[in-house]
Amino acid sequence: MMTNGYVMTITTKELKEIIIEVATHEFGTCIFRRRPLMKAVEMWLKETRVWTLQDNLESGSVGKKSHGMALIDWRISDLSREHRLIKIARDQWRLAS
Repeated sequence: MMTNGYVMTITTKELKEIIIEVATHEFGTCIFRRRPLMKAVEMWLKETRVWTLQDNLESGSVGKKSHGMALIDWRISDLSREHRLIKIARDQWRLAS
């Protein structure tokens, strides 16, 4: 996947599905914070060799994060707009029912 010059070996759609799968496995029906979800997705991507060396480079986005973490962060925002992840309050999330 190429987005703003970042590289990951899956499509945006696949990344969103992985985020939902990881959130389901890690948190189920519980409320969770965004960063632990991002870290869990990063670990899954690295274990399955989807993560590339370019994904480790620092991104220019707000907060200190890698290109790969920025992609995950953006896809979480997409999933929120699609109502697949629900933001309950500041940094409190859950899966849509």
